[in-house]
Amino acid sequence: ASANRAALDLADPTVFPSLAGKLWPDNAAMYAEVQQALSDVGFAETDRAGMENILAAILHLSRVQFEGAEQSSLQSATKTHLATAARLLDVDAVQLEQSLAFTENLTRGEIIRRHYKVDEAYDCRDALAKALYGRLFGWIVSHINEMLAPELNIPAARPGVQQARVFPEYEIGVLDIFGFENFNNNSFEQMCINLAHEQLQGFFNRHTF
Repeated sequence: ASANRAALDLADPTVFPSLAGKLWPDNAAMYAEVQQALSDVGFAETDRAGMENILAAILHLSRVQFEGAEQSSLQSATKTHLATAARLLDVDAVQLEQSLAFTENLTRGEIIRRHYKVDEAYDCRDALAKALYGRLFGWIVSHINEMLAPELNIPAARPGVQQARVFPEYEIGVLDIFGFENFNNNSFEQMCINLAHEQLQGFFNRHTF
């Protein structure tokens, strides 16, 4: 694990804002358990390394800071974090920095560049991190479904036709909604929110199970 941390340039977890400076006491044991589970399911070592690269890049992106009044610019002290994120994502560091600094639109054959303000640059950085995490999560679920699905061989319909290979319609589904919340003072709006959540959960259960 220490070799992986060095390769991913991961230091003290308290320096990464997205981790909120917290460290689980059994972090090493949890990491080993996750790695073993991924291996058991069928994730190759290269797949697991790619997942770690993306997650580490998200952590380094959270340390990228901007400054400026009219238009944003990257703080020189955080350029190393952006360079590390670019290396882990296997993209050009200059192009990554430019994507966080301005947007370009093609209007009547002319490229118009608009620089982000500081708040907009932070929004762009956070949106990139969210997109990376979301796409990675979706890929993991999809990959698990593919590897766990038993392969069925369907006989050919007639001579000369190749045998069909299909997968059954079984897959992992993830429903992420807020749970039932009960506060000391519950308003009518909270009751409506709880009701909507329970209806969503019930709809999911009926159509899934």
